[in-house]
Amino acid sequence: AVVSTQSTGVGNIFTYMDTITTYTAIGGVDVLKALQFAVNKTFDKTLTALDHAAFTSGRSAGTVTVSSFPEEEDDVPKRASTAVSKTLIVSASGLDRDLNILFAFSDPNNDQLYTTQFPTAWRVGYFSKGLNNIFNATYVAQYAVGAIQLVNGNIVTPTVWTDAAPGDSWNLTFTNNTYHLDLTKPGDPTNTNSPITVLNSTGGPNPVAVGFDNSGSFNIALTQSSVGNSQTARFLFTPVLNAWVVSDFIQNQVLSSEILSPPLFGKAGLNLLSLTPVTNFKFVQNPDGSYNISQI
Repeated sequence: AVVSTQSTGVGNIFTYMDTITTYTAIGGVDVLKALQFAVNKTFDKTLTALDHAAFTSGRSAGTVTVSSFPEEEDDVPKRASTAVSKTLIVSASGLDRDLNILFAFSDPNNDQLYTTQFPTAWRVGYFSKGLNNIFNATYVAQYAVGAIQLVNGNIVTPTVWTDAAPGDSWNLTFTNNTYHLDLTKPGDPTNTNSPITVLNSTGGPNPVAVGFDNSGSFNIALTQSSVGNSQTARFLFTPVLNAWVVSDFIQNQVLSSEILSPPLFGKAGLNLLSLTPVTNFKFVQNPDGSYNISQI
């Protein structure tokens, strides 16, 4: 668990403890992706032997540098959501080139989309030429909301987050060099048409996001990059997914404008709530070089 924090010029210093060693990690901009899985499991959990090795391998005195810490508030009660888990399995074979498919939540009924709120690249699937490819992604039941930071201008990482439900009102504060989210008005989990709101009370502008809790990891779906102090962000999140063939996007990247290539699920997108718990799709490259995806 986090036992202390200290502000520095490059970020916050977080100190962790397991049963063997105390570790210090500096929240800067040097992204060590190999350690992200260990960081995701650190908060309120004891490090396993595998995590211990990841923290100490190639490092001296148990010190590592990571970009940020997806800390979930541990003093806020769980807020149940009425959505259900959905897993998509996409297969493809016989491709004549390597390509990437970007999956993002892009509800065409969201009137704030690409104006004040922007999707993130939720998943990017890598499909190889000439091979039998299988890619899967899971949308999990539990909504979540959080404060975020942008690394290199467009890569989203969370600073603090918590589970949420439709209709919740949250207050974001920054005290003692730490972000906090407090539930000020619980919503009605059965009313999925009720927005989640976040009041920024940090004293300055701050980006916020909504998404869902995937086994203790904040999967960010929509971001609002600049919420002024005393202003409120309003998220009406519906899990409508779309996908595009892309060349230069990475996971958690903000989509600052609409992608020009044709959406694989059409303009209306794919409402995950209409699917069975596990749904299979076939991705095909057509003779004319175009692509399509269909449920099987």
